[in-house]
Amino acid sequence: MVLAIILIGDQVFPDSVADIVTLLAIDAENPLSEEELLALDELLQSSGKISHRQLELFGQLSFISDGDMDIIRRNADIKKFSGVENLSANAASLIQILNSSAVEYASALNFRQMAVFGNGLRYRWRGQITGPGSKVGFLMERDPGEQQIADYYSGYLQLDFNSSKLIIGDHQILFGYGLNLWRSTPAFTGFESIRTAGRSGTGLRPYRSSSENWSLRGIAWNKQMNKLDLIISWSRNNRDGKFIQSELPLLNFTGDHTSNTAQNEKGNLVENVFCGVGTWQSGKNSLGFSAATVSISDSTSVTFQQPAFSIFVKNKTALASKFFEIGHGYYDSRALITGFNTANGDLKYAVILRYFTNDYWSVRSNPSAEWSGRYKNELGVFQGLLYRFDNQSISIFGDLHHQTMVPSDQASSINGSELALRWEWQRGTSKVRIQNKYSRKTVEEIKYLFLSNKPHYFRSNLFKLVYYYNFNRQFRIKTQFNNVIYSEQTGNFIGRGFELLLARDFKFIRARLDLVYVQNYHFQSRVYFWDLNLPGEMRSRMYTSSGFYPGIYIEYRRDELYRIAFRLRLIYPDGRQILSAGNEGGLVIDVFL
Repeated sequence: MVLAIILIGDQVFPDSVADIVTLLAIDAENPLSEEELLALDELLQSSGKISHRQLELFGQLSFISDGDMDIIRRNADIKKFSGVENLSANAASLIQILNSSAVEYASALNFRQMAVFGNGLRYRWRGQITGPGSKVGFLMERDPGEQQIADYYSGYLQLDFNSSKLIIGDHQILFGYGLNLWRSTPAFTGFESIRTAGRSGTGLRPYRSSSENWSLRGIAWNKQMNKLDLIISWSRNNRDGKFIQSELPLLNFTGDHTSNTAQNEKGNLVENVFCGVGTWQSGKNSLGFSAATVSISDSTSVTFQQPAFSIFVKNKTALASKFFEIGHGYYDSRALITGFNTANGDLKYAVILRYFTNDYWSVRSNPSAEWSGRYKNELGVFQGLLYRFDNQSISIFGDLHHQTMVPSDQASSINGSELALRWEWQRGTSKVRIQNKYSRKTVEEIKYLFLSNKPHYFRSNLFKLVYYYNFNRQFRIKTQFNNVIYSEQTGNFIGRGFELLLARDFKFIRARLDLVYVQNYHFQSRVYFWDLNLPGEMRSRMYTSSGFYPGIYIEYRRDELYRIAFRLRLIYPDGRQILSAGNEGGLVIDVFL
């Protein structure tokens, strides 16, 4: 049936977010955040007019650079966009997709219900109502194994005035480069960092992600003056965790409430945050300051109370952007990020230096780094080069990093290096991408279990070959081959995967057939491919064992008022045991009014 559907039809509704992400050369190992997916989805449902709201949505996309935003601001309509030739490749592709997918009228109400099954059943309900100068949104979620129907809930009310904004409920503040508050750049350094390295935070916005224990919950006010942008926030929120020592909280960010321990720690801590942010901008120069006082307590009145602040400076010229941020976290921990990236047409170069002391953590710090977590202190340097010519581009980056301090229970310092090369070619409706990434990193070993303190290393080499071909606007294919070689003291392990994706759009139906075959017998040589993502999803599948994994995706949309999407993926271990197939899938119902 799916093969028959793929062969005929005409498309009349916008491209999906999943299709856009596939075309934008975003690796499945480092997917976009949920906030970015929601922004992309809302842009697809917009009328094409570049209003203040559309600029906010573009600003939420981590693959959009400062130079891209400058060009987008100079335009008022996607349909009459000028300067697309000066955009980055990803930004230009997005503008072209939005040009062909803009709807006549943007919806004022969107309600989405999602159910995903596999290892248990996950429910998610999301809604947003947009009116003149106001916006209301909510989210409720239940993960597999959790007892309550709405184990997590979130909501906000946003009121917009001439030069100010008020948010009541869940919100976040993107400031500087993520040392104290959220960032606007990708979570990990990579190919995208070459263009987006100098991009600073975009300020106050509602928190719409389903990532629990991460939002500020209270009231926030944003005032934009001539050269000064001021934000004041007060938050009181229940967070998962416990005190492990006197005045030292251990926070749980997973949102998993299935075990008895997790149930006992759910909402066990009360966090109060008062935060002030100011950003002064004059011409191409920016100076920002963020300061917060944070207290965390539990039912026994044990209290953690610490200040945190950060300062960033940015200078942008026609040739390059230079940036610097220093952060002072809890317990006098320190961090620094500095660097520059050029903005010279077809040739771009970026350098980023990062430094975090041991135990660096702050209000909502999440800068781009090699390791996540407060204990993974590091000193690292990233360099990247991008060159575009004719219909081709070549990118190369390298990253060196090591711990600044060795914990007492660790055998040796953790360090590592990465070197990656990518070549892309596009002509007409064909596109080819070849890339290779080599990594050499220390194996983390516990002291006293090894006689020698000499570090041991593992090496991995990831090769990718991707080919796209559009027969027309209704029918396109994608093939991808991944090869992973993982080497350590115990031996070499190889993982290989092949994917064939057939995409066919009709007048009312969108259909996808995705065939994945994997040969792999070790976790460390695992391979990644994008899943068949439902609206609002950004799932990449990790394949750790050999097998055949066919999947189908069907989306029905009669008009611009609603859509229904369904995904099903079968799992045949080793590609032989047909009768032992498992299955995973999901269903989404969207309403637009």
